[in-house]
Amino acid sequence: METKSRDYLRYLKDKEIQNLKARYANHVKISRSGFLNTNQKEKLLRITKWGRNSTNQEIQKFFYDIREQTAAAIRDFQLLCEVLNDDQLEKIFLQKRKVTIKETKEKFTRTEYPITKLIKSLIPYPILIGATAHQEMEKIEKEQHWRKYILEDLVIECLLWYYNSGLFETDAEQDIIFGAIDAISVKVLGEKRYHKTYDSFGQGIMIS
Repeated sequence: METKSRDYLRYLKDKEIQNLKARYANHVKISRSGFLNTNQKEKLLRITKWGRNSTNQEIQKFFYDIREQTAAAIRDFQLLCEVLNDDQLEKIFLQKRKVTIKETKEKFTRTEYPITKLIKSLIPYPILIGATAHQEMEKIEKEQHWRKYILEDLVIECLLWYYNSGLFETDAEQDIIFGAIDAISVKVLGEKRYHKTYDSFGQGIMIS
């Protein structure tokens, strides 16, 4: 049954699996569960294995439930962003952790952004060297095919926010941001979608 579950899981080398187990060791044990329960997390991390009597239908249902729970969790996540105040959102999206350097005993506070870690997990970009680099690159190009549309949408939304935020006031700065928006959309979508507009209030961007 372990072979069947591989149809749903990313291929990982043994060392990568061990690194993941170490990284998520505490998270698996947390009693205050997220949308995944302990059993699901342990199976995804290959900590617990499928029993010999597990059927294909059980495995299919397991991953179907994972997909449905994830979609619902993302929607819940969006709901929280719509209704929580800035103080609550900052506590979720900007986390401060106290760190001590063992050698010097020096203490400092590190600011971390969980959503950035989430996005980095979705868009892995390994450094490829050695004889297998070409074969690995072929696999990565296949993975990039659908991810590039998500990134195009995400990056352009971020750049539009910067463009309209007033943080970049000069024409030269805004031209740089618009150039990035234009280049990304043309490269990914194959067409020019954004155009600069001018009115009595200043510059803007029109979507065609």
